Amino acid sequence: MKKHSRRKPWRPTYSAVDVLLASPSRPMPAHKRPHQLTKMYLALKALGSGKPPSMADWFILADAINLTETLVLGGIAQDESGLLQDAVDAVGQAWAQQQQGLPAAISPAGLAACCAVVSDWQTCMEQLPERTIVQAHIATEKRLRLMLRGSHHRNPTDLVINT
Repeated sequence: MKKHSRRKPWRPTYSAVDVLLASPSRPMPAHKRPHQLTKMYLALKALGSGKPPSMADWFILADAINLTETLVLGGIAQDESGLLQDAVDAVGQAWAQQQQGLPAAISPAGLAACCAVVSDWQTCMEQLPERTIVQAHIATEKRLRLMLRGSHHRNPTDLVINT
C-alpha cells in the first residue's frame, strides 16, 4: 500500500486570472501590501535577533530577495545600491551555518543588505503597477520550481533554501 504524503501540493500564489484582474497602471492597493511586508520585516528581525530563526523566516526572506532579483533580472527595477548580491551572500552563508548545526549569524553588513532589499521590494510594491508585481511573483515561483527540479541554469545570484 502506498503511503500518502501529508504535505499539501504546491499551488502558485497567483494565477493567470489574477494577472488579468490586477491593474496594469496602478500600484498594488495599500490594503494588499502590509501582510507580506510585515512578514518580511518580522523575518529580518528574527534573523538579526541572535536566536535561531524559524524555517518560515528563511523562506520569507528568501522570497523577498528572489522577488527583488526577478525584477532586477527582468530589467524592471535596478539594484542601484548593489546590495542585492550582498543580501544573497549573507543569507546563503547564514543558511549554510545553520545546516551545519552552527548558529545562523548574519553579519551586521549582511543584515543591512537584507533590510535594503526588503525596503526595495516595498518601494517596488508601492510604485510599480500591480500587474507587474503579480507577474514577478509568477516568474519567481516558476524560476524556483525549475531550479528545485534541476532543470534551470542557475544564475550566480540564485538563492534556494531547501528543506
